[in-house]
Amino acid sequence: AKTIAPIKLRWTVGKYRPNFASFQQQDSQELLVFLLDGLHEDLNRVTDKPYTELKDSAGRPDLEVSSEAWDNHVLRNKSIIVDLFHGQLKSKVTCKVCQHESVRFDPFFNLSLPLPMERCVSIEVVMILQDGSTPVKYGLAMDMEEKGSAIPPRLARLTGVPPQNIVLVDIIQSQIRVISLHDHKLRSLSTSTLFAYELSKPGEVKVSSSEKTLPDIQRCSVNPKDKGKADQSPGSAEESCVGEGEGR
Repeated sequence: AKTIAPIKLRWTVGKYRPNFASFQQQDSQELLVFLLDGLHEDLNRVTDKPYTELKDSAGRPDLEVSSEAWDNHVLRNKSIIVDLFHGQLKSKVTCKVCQHESVRFDPFFNLSLPLPMERCVSIEVVMILQDGSTPVKYGLAMDMEEKGSAIPPRLARLTGVPPQNIVLVDIIQSQIRVISLHDHKLRSLSTSTLFAYELSKPGEVKVSSSEKTLPDIQRCSVNPKDKGKADQSPGSAEESCVGEGEGR
């Protein structure tokens, strides 16, 4: 396929706009405005531009005010660029004292719109259940402004595990540590993959300043086969878990 290098176009643009003559990065919108405005002036069929005066809307219908403003605009501007790119913007000013409203329709041929900001963050959570089943990885699309406390309720709807029985952990340098995200926003996460353990009872793991390791979490998880023994024995695994976890 034949390629075209717009060297002559660049030289011509730089001749009439010196700021485009250098090799520095320039705004593409400014270049587009300059090209369209230059094409319009060269193709404008109006050579003798009459004086026009914009009248106040005076409570008239918008269609009437808009048509009047457009007629005044085309009295001075007639080109293919006007036909393809020009339009009108409505603006209204209301006086706070007398409540008088003034409506204007101004011509335009380009609009500056902000780019939408990405507000979603993708988080992968591996759920480990107490029944010994294969861990399942869930993908959650959440608002980055949300706090970490919003993760357990989302997991609860997917897994059926009550949110108060879910503890979130993170793996950093081969260490499993319980993390508390209730006061932190999701955008502050240092990783996109978390792990969630199901607890037999809520509040079995208390998050403190000390790091929790994998044995600490495993002590807090009661095996379903030993659950009856734990309920009968006063020195159950739940009680020893809290004591050992806090002492670490």
